[in-house]
Amino acid sequence: MSGQVELVRLNKSRAVSTLPQGYGLIALTVLAVTVAASSLAVAGRLDSAYGIAIPAVACLAGFLGALAPRVVLTLLFATAPLLWALGDASIFESEHAHVNLPMFVGFVVVVAFCHLLLVKDPDPGIDLIRKLILGMGLACFPAIFSAQNFFTGAGAYLRIMSPYIVMFATLRHVRHKADVLHFAKSMAFALLAVAIVLVIAYERSELWVDFGGYTRLGALYFQTQGLGMLLSVMVSVVMLNYLLTRNKGYLLLLSFPLVALFLTYVRTAWVGGIVLLVLLTFQIKKSYGRRLLLVGLILGPLFLSAVWQGILRYDTAVDSPQVADKILSGRLGVDAIAIERYLEAPLYNEIFGIGFFRAKEATGLVYGEEFMIHDDYLALFIEAGVFALPFFLAILIALLRRSRHGKRRALERFSYDMYGAASILIVAVMIMGIAGAFYTEVLSNFYIYGIMGLMLSQSRLLDPWYRNNEGAGLRRQTLNQVQ
Repeated sequence: MSGQVELVRLNKSRAVSTLPQGYGLIALTVLAVTVAASSLAVAGRLDSAYGIAIPAVACLAGFLGALAPRVVLTLLFATAPLLWALGDASIFESEHAHVNLPMFVGFVVVVAFCHLLLVKDPDPGIDLIRKLILGMGLACFPAIFSAQNFFTGAGAYLRIMSPYIVMFATLRHVRHKADVLHFAKSMAFALLAVAIVLVIAYERSELWVDFGGYTRLGALYFQTQGLGMLLSVMVSVVMLNYLLTRNKGYLLLLSFPLVALFLTYVRTAWVGGIVLLVLLTFQIKKSYGRRLLLVGLILGPLFLSAVWQGILRYDTAVDSPQVADKILSGRLGVDAIAIERYLEAPLYNEIFGIGFFRAKEATGLVYGEEFMIHDDYLALFIEAGVFALPFFLAILIALLRRSRHGKRRALERFSYDMYGAASILIVAVMIMGIAGAFYTEVLSNFYIYGIMGLMLSQSRLLDPWYRNNEGAGLRRQTLNQVQ
């Protein structure tokens, strides 16, 4: 028995020792950013002030990433909604660029943690995901230079890639169950930040916005759609904390994101919130899930007219393609314009994408107002190119396979619930992506992929060196004897 206990301890120490310090890679990252900023300044693409400020911020980010990575992640998860609510607050501004707070935070996160993607992982499955993310980063890179300007392209690139970097940062800095609980609770603290934003918005008479003929919940510089998507993800964050701790206080807290989500009147977020709530209830206990579905079937007819009105929203019946497009918030028309813009593009842009946010410029010429593509998969294909979409799909599939496989082989309830919650969340992301939920919604993606990082960390919490069938049996036997 003592030998087996020692084996478990040795595996724990090995898991910790595989976490790289990465100081040299951080220094190289800062150097690369400095060279790039200086080159752009010399070429006239960047003001000289930026040529000095960007390397300075990169040095700060590298310093934080090297000395206080856990603190940076904790603050990011806990305060991100407050930072994004101030989203249009300019940090740097000139005739060439407008740098706001979200772009600044994304830049700091990328510089502080991107070196983690360059370190090979001892787990083949995790290393495959790492390589897929690197491939997606390379595939999306040409779209930066096809955007309207460099800062628009770079900002979109940061919005797409920084959540993946947060995922690996979370993974690398989880070594014990206490770390999982720490980061999960810091994500739940984001609801306090949301509440603060709503209070400030109420005091400034900016709590409600008129959009699409409806008065909806909004907050400062939060777009209603972005707030709705964030709140739907917060449902999974709260439920995850309950699954891991079984603290009933989280069930009481759940009412806040659900009520706020309803008041946003964002249908895609509604669907995501309902899917997450129902499936995560089944994860808690199957009988609870069946009861929730039964209650929904009983009470559903009482709200059927209101739900149907919310679905139709802009008309009373679907009697023409034009009305259908109107009911679908212009999805058919907007996506058709984007496809036409793509088909008219040069061969280079058909392969590497027309450029970030170029599609909404085309809709502005037709409608007089710019709209994003209403489909994550289509948006990535048109704006980032034919190589970006396969990498994106491969990342989602790899994460789903990993979570499903881990759930089947989990030895403890803690890991079982962590894998189950991650699996449910990634399925919801896949479904909501059809309606265009998370393409550049970096705030929501921070929490989605932060949870994915917690999921990936489960395999190394105990003994990452024995994952085959014989190893699983040895692991189970050892655990029973230790306990």
